[in-house]
Amino acid sequence: MAHKSMIEGSMGEVYTKTPTSWIRLGELVIFSIFLVIYLPPIPTPLGVIPFLNLSYLFQNYINWISMGIVTIMVLVKMVLRVKRDSTMGGATNILVIGLFLAVELFNRTDLFLKTSTILLAFLVYAALAIVSYLRASPRELY
Repeated sequence: MAHKSMIEGSMGEVYTKTPTSWIRLGELVIFSIFLVIYLPPIPTPLGVIPFLNLSYLFQNYINWISMGIVTIMVLVKMVLRVKRDSTMGGATNILVIGLFLAVELFNRTDLFLKTSTILLAFLVYAALAIVSYLRASPRELY
């Protein structure tokens, strides 16, 4: 659904195009930053991948801020009685959020368990993104 920035003129209404490429670029940048902040340095045969190992920031701040944003979105959606809105998704989005938050439950356990949980959440999210993209009409994409 396009962003409705209406300009009324003599010929009718003009709707500006949603800057989806900029939004996707912003999501990629934010994800990359969070990935570098969260993961510990990973040794490889070619050297060490220099992640920052600051997962406590997620425990103490980022997860709580994210949960607050989602809560506000749900409350606004309920108050405004929005029925069909793609920004919140359904039960599958809750599953993805739950998987990422489950990482915090395993934070002091095995690195393999944490990595597996993150990978599973990513796979579910990626599959949902692909299915949503394939099912969307050209009008919904832009």
